[in-house]
Amino acid sequence: MKLIVAFTLVFAFVAGCSEDASLTEEQRVTALLSGESWEVNRVEVDGQDKSDLFADFSLQFKEDKTYTSTGITRVWARSGTWQFTDPINPTVLLRDDGVEVTLETLSEQQLVLVLNWSTTTISGGRGSSVRGNHRFVLQR
Repeated sequence: MKLIVAFTLVFAFVAGCSEDASLTEEQRVTALLSGESWEVNRVEVDGQDKSDLFADFSLQFKEDKTYTSTGITRVWARSGTWQFTDPINPTVLLRDDGVEVTLETLSEQQLVLVLNWSTTTISGGRGSSVRGNHRFVLQR
């Protein structure tokens, strides 16, 4: 009986490993991105903390390569599509608006995205502008 239980555990472990091994890197990264929403922890623009401009921001990626966002920001559309620029090395997303987003960090609990936004979207001059290199630190 112990032999049968041991064999079953080993088989289950090997089957689980082979299932993970059969995922491509693109599928693995997509699965990590997808699911629960990513909530804003901190946003920097050109190295300056601009988190207050993104206080209610969240982002949700789906496995069908769509995304939705909440909060008030023109940097991310309310919804859109994306694809990897290189499926073999999936570290850069290309959104349907042509903006490239670099995955700086990705784990089950943290996502760091970097993008360059070239449009001033807040009135009041350069001091209130969100033009520049954006670094979004998000968490689940």
